[in-house]
Amino acid sequence: MPSLAEYRKKIKGVTSTRQITKAMKMVAGARFGRASRSMNDARYYQAELEKVSSAYLSLLGARKGGGLFSLFRMPGGAAPVPASKVGIMVVAADKGLCGDFNNAILRAGDNFIAKNAKTTGVLMAVGRKSVEHYRKSAIPVKTEYAQFFNRFDFGMADTIGQEAINLYLDNGLDELVVVHSHFKSMIKQELTVERLLPIVPVTPADTMYRCTITEPVEEQEILQTLLPMYLKARIYGILRDSYTAELASRMRAMDNATRNAGTLIETITLEMNKVRQALITREIAEIIATNEVVK
Repeated sequence: MPSLAEYRKKIKGVTSTRQITKAMKMVAGARFGRASRSMNDARYYQAELEKVSSAYLSLLGARKGGGLFSLFRMPGGAAPVPASKVGIMVVAADKGLCGDFNNAILRAGDNFIAKNAKTTGVLMAVGRKSVEHYRKSAIPVKTEYAQFFNRFDFGMADTIGQEAINLYLDNGLDELVVVHSHFKSMIKQELTVERLLPIVPVTPADTMYRCTITEPVEEQEILQTLLPMYLKARIYGILRDSYTAELASRMRAMDNATRNAGTLIETITLEMNKVRQALITREIAEIIATNEVVK
């Protein structure tokens, strides 16, 4: 049976851990407020840009050609041909201690690769946990981005978006998908596997925007500006979404850890009190026995 000193040492260690987890929850909470505001702004910007982009792409939809035209596909018409070569981007966190957040994303990425083993050939790892995991993968990691979530801005989405376009065109991909966590509420984050490229614009009936090109302008010039802008805005929204979901998961994980530490302290304290009571009872019995011997 442990001694009282050992019990006190355990209580001290668990108390220190509880203080750390409580502090981490508070830090994540402070960052969550800023992250959620940035996420909402990014979602609004992306939604409005999608409407404008869809209207312009609808004007160009009847045209066909190579180059940037391969980055979008008009909705409707014949059923799309199954993709013969697919790229995947997996967005995880830079840090751990956020519950099952990273493991769930990496499992989803692994499952997608396993189900599409014959077609998946290009991989982009975003976030240190994703980079570390997929360095051991059979699929070569073409690009790695890590240690930026605490301070990233639209410039990072610009870099990743341009790299995604380059990989899509240079490797002859038919589709580029992204695996990430979508923030829905503080207690719910949804794993999402969605297509990044090709872009399928919404139909004109779904949007209030109606665009008309009134000046002589090259279609390629419009695409060179519009498509990368929309894709990068979408990636920026995904990164903001993932970071907010990460902070929410960390807050829940640290709150649970703090509560569990408190429960463990109570359990250890109860066991220590039982040991101390047993020692006191034994000492009293020894005193009584000694007193009887003296008599």
